[in-house]
Amino acid sequence: KVEFQLENAGKQPHVAIFVELLKGKTVDDVVTYIEENGLRGRPPSWARLVRKAEGFAKPGNTTTFSGTFTPGTYAMLCPVPDKETKKAHAELGMIAGLTVE
Repeated sequence: KVEFQLENAGKQPHVAIFVELLKGKTVDDVVTYIEENGLRGRPPSWARLVRKAEGFAKPGNTTTFSGTFTPGTYAMLCPVPDKETKKAHAELGMIAGLTVE
């Protein structure tokens, strides 16, 4: 079980979701996939959404949440659409990697 703290210092809401990367994929593969496909529909076959591991923070707020993770590589991203561009924050670069040992 891993605990996270999501601090939102921005002016838009943010959600942290996690996908487990399978078949030796990396966060760079996620970035490339999102650049080519956006965040439409289900994740690719090599990425599995981690259920029950999601945090939400309104602008200026902080939230704490936890999730249970098996050892592996994960990407954390924000699917909330930007108010101006209408693109998901992840499409604008809000993606980070996480390794669980």
